[in-house]
Amino acid sequence: MNTISNLAKKSLRAYKTKNILVILTIILSTCLVTSVGIFAYSIQNMLKNSAVEQAGGNYHARYTNVSDKQFEILKNNRNVEKVGEYIPLGNVKQAKAGDPIIALIYASPSTLDMTNTKLREGKLPTKINEIAIEGWILDKLKVNWKIGDTIHIEDEANSINNDFVISGILQDNKMDKSQNASSAILSKEFVLQNTQNVERTFFVRVKNHGNIEKAVLDVGRSIGLKDKDIDANKTYIQASGGDVQAIIPFVIIGLIVIFATIIVIYNIFYISVIERIRQFGLLAALGATKKQIRKLIFREGLILSIIGIPLGIILGHILCYAIKLVFSQYFIEIKFSPYIIVISALISLVTVSISLRKPGKLSSKIPAVEAIKYNGVQLYEGRKERASIKKITIFKIAYLNLWRNKKRTIMTMLSLTMSGILFITVFSVVKSMNIDNLTKQEFKHEFALTSIDTKGSPLNDDLINRVKKIDGVREVSTEKLATNVFKDNVRSILYGYDDKLLDELKRHLIAGKIPIEDLKNSNEILVVTDYDNYNKGNFKYKIGDKINLTVKDNKSGESIKKQFTIAGIVSKNIANLGLMNGGDTFITHEDIFQRDEYKNLLSTAEDNKLAAAYINIDNSKFETIKSNIKSIIGDNNQIWYNSYTDNRKEIKNQFMGIQIIAGSVVGIIGLIGVLNLINTMVTSILTRKREYGMLEAVGLSKFQLRKMLQIEGLYYALTSSLISLIVGSALGYLCFKLFRKIGADYAEYEFPLMPIIVLVLVFIIVELLISYVIENKLKKQSIIDKIRYNE
Repeated sequence: MNTISNLAKKSLRAYKTKNILVILTIILSTCLVTSVGIFAYSIQNMLKNSAVEQAGGNYHARYTNVSDKQFEILKNNRNVEKVGEYIPLGNVKQAKAGDPIIALIYASPSTLDMTNTKLREGKLPTKINEIAIEGWILDKLKVNWKIGDTIHIEDEANSINNDFVISGILQDNKMDKSQNASSAILSKEFVLQNTQNVERTFFVRVKNHGNIEKAVLDVGRSIGLKDKDIDANKTYIQASGGDVQAIIPFVIIGLIVIFATIIVIYNIFYISVIERIRQFGLLAALGATKKQIRKLIFREGLILSIIGIPLGIILGHILCYAIKLVFSQYFIEIKFSPYIIVISALISLVTVSISLRKPGKLSSKIPAVEAIKYNGVQLYEGRKERASIKKITIFKIAYLNLWRNKKRTIMTMLSLTMSGILFITVFSVVKSMNIDNLTKQEFKHEFALTSIDTKGSPLNDDLINRVKKIDGVREVSTEKLATNVFKDNVRSILYGYDDKLLDELKRHLIAGKIPIEDLKNSNEILVVTDYDNYNKGNFKYKIGDKINLTVKDNKSGESIKKQFTIAGIVSKNIANLGLMNGGDTFITHEDIFQRDEYKNLLSTAEDNKLAAAYINIDNSKFETIKSNIKSIIGDNNQIWYNSYTDNRKEIKNQFMGIQIIAGSVVGIIGLIGVLNLINTMVTSILTRKREYGMLEAVGLSKFQLRKMLQIEGLYYALTSSLISLIVGSALGYLCFKLFRKIGADYAEYEFPLMPIIVLVLVFIIVELLISYVIENKLKKQSIIDKIRYNE
């Protein structure tokens, strides 16, 4: 064992230059795997955090209309990981103008955990008069608080007039805070005593499953719930990888990366071992067994791995950290994990083991006499001589040199091609990310002024008129919103659009029509669903259906029931808001809100229900108009401002971050491929020094030698480019289709022409440079030295 180890160390010292190249390849390959792991982990965390923030938590679904018996069955379901109960009491607002809206609720500890609500200090309410509330709310109400102090909550609309003891302080919710809203946790006993119609919601997390969205439906149906009572948290499911289709493109790219890593490490070890066949033949002649030769090769590979793998892991972390520092403006939040280190080391070690297996077998199988005479040329008996061989040209010699060792040439082209395929595949997906389409999905207009609190008319006629008078404002559209509307005792959302918004909505029409005059003057209505739900036949409504909507006054308890006819089905509402507690989303004309027949239940002087104003402008005056709008809004924190241009810049920065990550990964793979190519060409040329010397002796000029080497390089470059173009384009289009299928409907396929041109140019330039450097090195040696060369 010691003899093998000593021999391995001496062999490594004897081939320093080549082993440095092998170590560099292992370092870069490990760096690649580590970087991909860190980037994938970081992107996954970013998507999860964004999904948790947007979707309101890390739960998989919400179940409504659940009975006590169904709840007991749900808790004991073996496919359910966690269940949490949620009971709303109502929204309250203190008498002072501008005070925040506080949603009084009961939420179990499991619900709080799944909705990302955490205690900053204290404990959750256990007694009937206790409350847990966010600290910024207390600061806003100018309350000098500490645990155990008393706070007074009063709201006439909900008949609440109570003193509560502060039992806990919740962490601030940034999104709610930006909308001047918050939640306060009360005891279950207090909520049940002070509400007439208990609307219990259960938040659910299911156990790991191949298709989580299907799992939450199956669990809900198993306890007798209808589909309308099951609201899957699709945003979080897709971001957390619970949607199998969502991770397919990433799996494909990941497999390409791992396969590319295996190919390049395999190839560089294969070349390194093959060129030492003579050495192994001498060892065999001196008595070394086949097993000892294989052990020697594996021992060398292990030593090189011990050096290269840790350095590769360190380099991967340094690279990711450097990208984080340099490109911090592109919102790249890099996350590190010890698991990535372990996985990267194992992948690299397994890859090296696989790479050494075949060369090890080959070197030990060749008889000692043949091994000593081995020159790397594979001869095939029985092959007939072709007529073309009789005519010798520089192109023919270069071609024959290239294929004198078919396996080495194919492996080198394959490693170079893998870099090209991954490059084209990644940029096919990246270039299909249409920033304008994505921004327009969220923002149909340049500016949007929205308010979640319609009471008190924060978006009043005076404000709208002032906006309309700003120089450069072309048109202002308005949207009303009512949430005191019920369908089959389930709270729903009713939007009121003006003529302009209804006209814009026609682009999202799935079925029926959008008759603006009928919506304005008759009891016709639109209903919102998504294409998938409608196309799968799961949608419960159809054109012409009669539905009964109940409008309730939360204060007096008075209600009115009205029948509407469904005139159209649309895939989106302008505001892009989701459904409420499993309820439906309906759209009508905003004039409906002012009808006398609703007895001010939809709109009053104090509550005009105006929830949004959308503003189109002359873009050349953007900055001036933006400044004027912000001046009009002032310190009114009940109004939420958004801009298409500002959000486009933010999305562009996020996409730039993705491109930087993708470019870094592809760049590392390209560098590994180039190193592999350098190793192949250098080894191939050095082993043929004698041949070059003899060719020069019989009249081959230095110009012809340079031309022959360049032609060999061009064969590599052009063949690899052609294969990369064909396979990469096809694979890139497949990933694009999968990308759209998982919900990226903003994507538009764009053939990556410029990336392909860059790729081909890089391949050609690199090949020519390598040939030029080697040719210059050969020129320095005389013909006699070349002929006498014997490795």
